[in-house]
Amino acid sequence: MSGPGAEQTAIVMIGALVVCATAFGGMRGMIAIQVIKTVILLAMAVAVAAVLLHRFHWSPDSLIEAAGRGSGRPEGYLRPGLRFAAGSPVQGTLDFIGLMITVVLGVACMPHVATQLNTAPDAAAARRTVRHTIAIVGAICLLTTVLGFGAAALIGAPKILAADPGATSSLLMLTADLAGGSSAQTGEAWLVVLVSCAVFITTLAVVASVTLAAAGSVAHDLVTNVVRRGRTTEGREVAAARIASALVGVLSICLAVWVQGWNMGFLSTISLAVASSCLLPALVYSLFWRGFTHRGLLWTLYGGLGCALGLQVVSPVFSGSPMALFPEWDIAWFPLQTVALVSLPVAFLLGWLGSVTGQRRAAALPEKPVRA
Repeated sequence: MSGPGAEQTAIVMIGALVVCATAFGGMRGMIAIQVIKTVILLAMAVAVAAVLLHRFHWSPDSLIEAAGRGSGRPEGYLRPGLRFAAGSPVQGTLDFIGLMITVVLGVACMPHVATQLNTAPDAAAARRTVRHTIAIVGAICLLTTVLGFGAAALIGAPKILAADPGATSSLLMLTADLAGGSSAQTGEAWLVVLVSCAVFITTLAVVASVTLAAAGSVAHDLVTNVVRRGRTTEGREVAAARIASALVGVLSICLAVWVQGWNMGFLSTISLAVASSCLLPALVYSLFWRGFTHRGLLWTLYGGLGCALGLQVVSPVFSGSPMALFPEWDIAWFPLQTVALVSLPVAFLLGWLGSVTGQRRAAALPEKPVRA
């Protein structure tokens, strides 16, 4: 099945699975899905990388040379920052540095990632979790690099970009080529099945974790502290979290159907930019500065959010370029494609400024007279 109708049906079906996983599974269900996802994802990456390297007789040099030819830029294929080569050298360097900062700090501060540390029984277990996570992520990044070389070598950049400007279909296209396309035998077809399962369960695990984090915030911050003003029980809070999971899931399904066909790279980048610009300064100040106040926290969160979203909207990834979210528009006046180099310092500055001005204001207020 193909076409917009089939894709929208798949979106609704996956969304229903996410709602069920979050509403009935809770945090334990999320951990189980994450464990299964990690095993399948590692197995998939190792299997595809092994088949790919076997195609090139286990020669990394041959693979990289073929990837350079397939990219259309063989002379500069291994030069960092090639993605931003269209602008000036200074602008490309700043964009490359900003992308690295956004990816590293944004992923580390995503709510559903930070929430996993709360499941550790003590600090030692949390440190072990972080070490294991770093090792697994490092292996996945290394294998992903190999798969990226393979996609450029066997498929080529023109075909990949023609199928999807965001290049999100490159893994599936590479797998289909390694399996022999439509003439794949039963044994080769298992490779396609493995990759499809890995992509599916990875999507399910990530979206379910994000939905659970959002539902927890709605249930605890909005329902418990604002609506009920703290007068609640554990059972009512759990019920509120399940209802919030369903509501967040339904809203997410509607939004996913609405943005079908959009460049998912832009949405991923903006989510990482918001996480690095809002949550990282708030966490750093909360952990290491005793003078951080509630006012400073609000200024950090809302200031970082507004700066990241505002700059991203007027950047080349939103409009004004063929790879933009809306290529037919042109409201881009901010030159950089990555905004973390500006929004992250702004969030830190606003957090400091809000805390300092709040302390001065509190010190300037007259003390209330104490009656005997």
